[in-house]
Amino acid sequence: MKNHIDNLQDVDLAEVLGMHGYFLEEACIQAFKGSSRFEIEESRYPVKKIDGDQTEIDIIVCLKNSNKVLVCECKREDIISKKWIFTKSSEMTNGFNRVELSKISGNQQVCSLMRKKVELLPIHETFDTSFCIMPSKSGNRSKSNFVSDSKPIYDSCSQLITGYCSLIIEIRSQIEKAPIAKTISFYPILITTAKLSSYQFDNSKLDIVNGRLNGKIEERELNWLNYRWYSIINEYGNKLPDTMHGYEPSFLKKNYKNWDIMIINSAHLSRFLEEFRIYE
Repeated sequence: MKNHIDNLQDVDLAEVLGMHGYFLEEACIQAFKGSSRFEIEESRYPVKKIDGDQTEIDIIVCLKNSNKVLVCECKREDIISKKWIFTKSSEMTNGFNRVELSKISGNQQVCSLMRKKVELLPIHETFDTSFCIMPSKSGNRSKSNFVSDSKPIYDSCSQLITGYCSLIIEIRSQIEKAPIAKTISFYPILITTAKLSSYQFDNSKLDIVNGRLNGKIEERELNWLNYRWYSIINEYGNKLPDTMHGYEPSFLKKNYKNWDIMIINSAHLSRFLEEFRIYE
């Protein structure tokens, strides 16, 4: 027991908290507080998922003098060895699909969920494909020392949307009990220390025989972007993901497959907040 206690005394508390993203969350909170346009409503806010488990939303922020709510997830990545890279399919369209919660007054109080496309500045591009570049764990020097994997980005988006949906359901129940009509729009934001970039290449240089590109990839660094994240619905069979239960079927049928998420490199968060505009 004594040896165990001695080991705990040797723990670098700052390193442990940093690994779990505590300091990134605090830094993002300070960035929001430094902007005159936003007001922090909650931090590390607990919400109940539909399956009964509890999760936390890192930061909930309101745009002042508006009904617009920013639901933020902070993700710390190794900025030296990890990079998030995005591209888009040829049919991808720009524009941000937000979720809007409206109360309709009448003989019965009804809350309606709908998707609405808006234009967001300073975001100009929407991507739907991503992967993360990270060091290889195999140690096989005959191959590249780095590998690509989409799981880190998918997991980060999944955690954000889980809290996002849970918050919408919670607020929906509150609005239904309120005596006045109200409309609230929600915007999911993922703030990460990972470097962000996009790439493109000449399709005519693709080699279908060996599956390689006989040319160069043009990479471009990004400060922020809109990512159209697709849930992996097939892994649930005919069952919808737990985060989706509780929505009315009409909303589910149209919207459970993808979600628009603003992804921001943390180094550019303050500038993003000053330039952030929404055009209905």
